[in-house]
Amino acid sequence: MDDAAPPADGPLPAAELSAEADPPGRRDLGAGDPEQPEAGSVPPVVAVVVTRDPGPWFEEVLEALGDSDYPELTVLVLDAGSAEDPTGRVAAPLPAAFVRRLPENVGFAVAANEALSAVTGATFLCFMHDDVVPDPAAIRLLVEEGYRSNSAILGPKLVDYDRPEVLLEVGCSIDRFAVPHSRVEPGEIDQEQHDAVRDVFYVSDAMMLVRADLFSELGGFDARTFPGGEDLDLCWRAGLAGARVMVVPDARARHRKADHLRDDADRASKEQLHQSRLRALLKCYSGLSLCYLIPLTLLLNVVEAVAFLFTRRRDRARALLGAWVWNARNLGDLRQARAAAQALRSVPDSEVRVLQSHGSARVRHFLVGSLHAEERIRTISERGRTVADSASSGARTPQVMLVGAFALVLLLGSRGLLLGRVSAVGQLATWPGVGDLLGAFTSAWRASGLGSPSAPPPLLAAFAGLGTAVVGATALARTLLVVAALPVGVFGAWQLGRRIAGPGWPAAAAALVYGVNPVARNALAAGRFGPVVLYMLAPFVLGGLLRLAGYLPDEPRRRRWRSRIGTAALVAVTAAAWPPALAFPVLVLVAFAFAAPLARDGFARVRALGAAAFVSVGLALALLLPWPLTYLQAGDRLAVAGFAFRPFSGLSELVRFDTGPNGAGTFGWSFVVAAGVVLLLAAEDRLAWTARLWVLALVSFAVPFLSYRFLPDTPMPAVEGLLVPAALALALVVGVGVAAFAQDVLAVHFGWRQIASLVGVVTLAGAGLLFVGDSLGGRWHQPDDDWVESLSWMHAQEGNGRFRVLWLGDASILPVDPLPRGDVAYGVTDNGPGDARMALPPPPGGASALVGEAVDLLVSLRSDRVGRLLAPMAVRYVALPDRADPGDRPTAPPSAALRAGLAAQLDFVRLEAPAGITLYENRAYLPGAALLPDDPTTKGPLDVLDAPDAWAAVPVLGGPVPEGTVLWSQAYDGAWKADGNGDALTHRRAFGWANGFAHPDKGTVTISYGRQWTRYPLVLLQLAIVVGAFGLWRGSLRFRRRGRAASYADRSGGEA
Repeated sequence: MDDAAPPADGPLPAAELSAEADPPGRRDLGAGDPEQPEAGSVPPVVAVVVTRDPGPWFEEVLEALGDSDYPELTVLVLDAGSAEDPTGRVAAPLPAAFVRRLPENVGFAVAANEALSAVTGATFLCFMHDDVVPDPAAIRLLVEEGYRSNSAILGPKLVDYDRPEVLLEVGCSIDRFAVPHSRVEPGEIDQEQHDAVRDVFYVSDAMMLVRADLFSELGGFDARTFPGGEDLDLCWRAGLAGARVMVVPDARARHRKADHLRDDADRASKEQLHQSRLRALLKCYSGLSLCYLIPLTLLLNVVEAVAFLFTRRRDRARALLGAWVWNARNLGDLRQARAAAQALRSVPDSEVRVLQSHGSARVRHFLVGSLHAEERIRTISERGRTVADSASSGARTPQVMLVGAFALVLLLGSRGLLLGRVSAVGQLATWPGVGDLLGAFTSAWRASGLGSPSAPPPLLAAFAGLGTAVVGATALARTLLVVAALPVGVFGAWQLGRRIAGPGWPAAAAALVYGVNPVARNALAAGRFGPVVLYMLAPFVLGGLLRLAGYLPDEPRRRRWRSRIGTAALVAVTAAAWPPALAFPVLVLVAFAFAAPLARDGFARVRALGAAAFVSVGLALALLLPWPLTYLQAGDRLAVAGFAFRPFSGLSELVRFDTGPNGAGTFGWSFVVAAGVVLLLAAEDRLAWTARLWVLALVSFAVPFLSYRFLPDTPMPAVEGLLVPAALALALVVGVGVAAFAQDVLAVHFGWRQIASLVGVVTLAGAGLLFVGDSLGGRWHQPDDDWVESLSWMHAQEGNGRFRVLWLGDASILPVDPLPRGDVAYGVTDNGPGDARMALPPPPGGASALVGEAVDLLVSLRSDRVGRLLAPMAVRYVALPDRADPGDRPTAPPSAALRAGLAAQLDFVRLEAPAGITLYENRAYLPGAALLPDDPTTKGPLDVLDAPDAWAAVPVLGGPVPEGTVLWSQAYDGAWKADGNGDALTHRRAFGWANGFAHPDKGTVTISYGRQWTRYPLVLLQLAIVVGAFGLWRGSLRFRRRGRAASYADRSGGEA
């Protein structure tokens, strides 16, 4: 040991000091904040400075520590393999400092961990880089704030060394994928805008004050996360242990960032950064969180890697994917480190996640242009100038001008949706956060109705994926999906029109007629989400079926499997949004079979179409497994499959697509008139296509019309969805007519054919004018307001206990997936108006059927105590709207019997509510988790009608509750379990359908579902099916490419 500084082999002088005050930083339930140390008793702090070949700034760092106004500060310098011994440089400004030399460059984390053995008795360790110059008061302010706020890890405000007015760091956060995110912009000037003391996810180890006993308990820094992630990992593990991490901006330090001035060996490479951060993610998240975060993170990394490959940044792509390989190779060590981190856990991920930023930090940085935006813009500009001249002449053609005008009107009509919001009317429910959507999708218990252990719809996973694609902004994803449905459907019609009618004007005409048809706009206005999705994807599904069946040319046999899988995937997506869409391929088959004699199609072609239709449906069901098995449960299966609306009555309205506020009028006849003209113009192959498509349109019209004529009391799917095939078929017929006009009619003398064509054009121009008129409002007549906004105050009531809302009224206006009950439809939402997690409920059998029976009692006036029957179901509010939204006029007034039944109820109290809805509160309501003094396990569902007026129920909110019986208002299932004071409670049926738990002693009660583990294999099965299908699709694509390459090679050889 050198003479220039005291030896560091033994304990530091701080070991001889003792702090009378308890160390701060641990949130310990039941223990108060630590007391401030007494005057004269200052907790000892050891500044641990890690250095290696320090530059000329090193003396200034040491002098700054010597100038510190903290009285009990000891300095330990850890030299990580410097070429020259720094002891002399340390001794000059700090004679009392200690120096410990390490034989080689082991990195900051390993070197800093030397403090575990070299320091004893210190209350705090202040880790520092050798290029950080703290202000004299910095360490004192950090220690004071540690005691004041009961914090365990604290960091100062870091500013630039040469320009102290420039901010570098004021605490850091990460996104859910462990990518760091800072609130400070590059070059941001310090104007005290970030000077509030606050909790952060982590602070930089450039200067970090850590409670010594916590550092020892955590085992120090994880050497495997250095460089680039050791500070993040340490703070994350501290957060799991219940410690607070805070930034103290009044404490300031200047940071030179000298690692950028040294050779590459001292810098953190891209590979190391990604490896360290991924290791921290895999270590610190709970197993449940990793179930969805691992595939999401991997998917995002793959997408990023592909983007980097396309932009010729292969090193970044290699770094992203190589991090997974590195962690897989070190799986054994990772497993041990994860076990150690999880053993310290005292708080759930939900508490730690509060300090994380939403969405993806890397995607957010890319979107705001931080990833080489200037180079991208310059490249795009240069390429744009190259093609501008050639594009300008084409843009002035009538066809392009007409398409451009359509796109402009489409944007004009959607401006209110894009700049505002898509109202939650009908089945256009709001989307919660990505985590909530994935939680609902991976849950083994569905909360819809009164709950059931059924598989959730894959639609929830799709919503979560779309939300992730837009960095967690699910509201934006929902808006983009709904607004994009119209242009995507038009694009699909254009593609299909090119194959059927021909390129150019015929395809453009088919796309434009499909676009101006009001069926999709009316579905959007009424909130029919499923028909909107069908409108978007129907052209692609029909095109796939026709290619598989040989109706469209140029479909090599080696591409059949790729087309089968692609078509089935489209059918699966459509059916996931609207289950009746499974019948669309069958509807096409029936129509083309009827049209076969007219089009002179042979039996073999129809049989091929039948095989394509049923294979597509079968594969689609397989892709959706296990959700389709839900419809095998007892209950009204057709209702939950979308058969919940009254049959549409008017044939004239059907043919004119007059199902809502858009379009219709006299010009609503334009579509059938223009398509009828084509019957007079088409010949040969075009006449065959006209016959097929006209029959498809007639079948589409016939389904709702015949159901009304012969089955008027049978609920049917939303009429807008039933009319989508007709809209598509008539648009394609018009495209065929344009091709016939261009190739046949213009070749003959002027006569009736030209006059008929002019009639068709004029009528379609009228439909276009209606389309323009509908666009003026900017929302396609979609309401500005909805019941979700008007009744949002209900969400605050959840703090008084879980509850449900029973919606009653006409199926066409309820903001839920309605379940018909005679002339009345109903739906149940949890803790307010509900969201997408309530979509597509399972069949209301078993316990959930009791809600329908209560509605029957209400309408038939057979009881004035229906409120008591609904009370154990946690139904607190009964909502009776007479319109779809608060701003609309009454469109579906409730029946007199329903109004009379509600008015006669003794337990219902009418509340003040917005115009258009009648709202009752059930005063007999029992919270969804409640403690009852009486034993409900001996009572049946109807026994509550004779129950006392007051149950004296105590909501179970997480705190101690007295003895009694805990009622859990979910359908009875043996897998539900409850623990009271750590002991399992006896589980019985309550009220014949719910869950009751005997709670013998006062204490806290926790309720959980014991079969959650059974859901994860099903999720993996579904993922395996989807990945397998994608693999087959990709394999077919590669086979096609190889075949094409071989064809080119043979051709080249022949020519040679």
